[in-house]
Amino acid sequence: MKRKPPGSPVGGGGPCKKVRPSVRAVDQSAHATTPGVDHPVLRRLYPQLLTLRHYLLSQLPTSSKSRRRRISQLGQATPAQDASSTHPADVQLGQLLDSALVGAFSKTSTGCEEQAAKERDQDVDLFTQQRSQGTAGGTFKPGYFLQSEIVDFVIWRLFRRLTSHKPSHLLCHGFQRSANTPRTPAMHADTASNIPGLLACHANSSVHALKRPLWCRLHALLGQGGDRIMMEMLLECSIFLPVETGSGNYYQLSGVPVSEWKAERASKPI
Repeated sequence: MKRKPPGSPVGGGGPCKKVRPSVRAVDQSAHATTPGVDHPVLRRLYPQLLTLRHYLLSQLPTSSKSRRRRISQLGQATPAQDASSTHPADVQLGQLLDSALVGAFSKTSTGCEEQAAKERDQDVDLFTQQRSQGTAGGTFKPGYFLQSEIVDFVIWRLFRRLTSHKPSHLLCHGFQRSANTPRTPAMHADTASNIPGLLACHANSSVHALKRPLWCRLHALLGQGGDRIMMEMLLECSIFLPVETGSGNYYQLSGVPVSEWKAERASKPI
């Protein structure tokens, strides 16, 4: 009996069909497994330094395959992708995910994380109650915050954490406590604020940037629980964006200023 030469059709009939390789799971994709970013200065300040895309993937549950796939593939051209179905902001958002850096610190124990989550949820309830009493409009429903409401909550909570002095966090620049002075219609528009107990003394470019449509779109794509992820990132991490005129140069968008981290580390004995 003659053996069929290699590559011959099996069982007769037409030519063999090429077997398409199986699609990798999202957490095995290049975007999910690339190691942390190597930046000579930021790497020394933050134990974890990731692109914004990698950070968000690390925060999404492994069971949320559709959301992880969405973030992993956002802004990446695929042959089967219909250009007409692509959101206009997704290309720009994909660039943001790969160019922005997130500096994070090592996670605490499970017990500490659970306690921190409990305290955060309590603050969310309090913020929701205070804001709904003093501001018309908005969602003010825990778990369904708009991006602008998330930014306002983060600023409110940073001030709430430090009652003795003003927070140094970049998002708090330009705000000050109103000493529990109730807001009135006659209050000057330049100092009026949607944040309970705070006045906006001058504009904050970081706050303005994080409330722009691009970040609102990113928040929407995170889906259920995305507001908690966004809150945690703005509260506990630092965000850096590239400077257009220089390769490898970044400016800080959010977080405690790098200059303060450097001073704190320099004051500690080696």
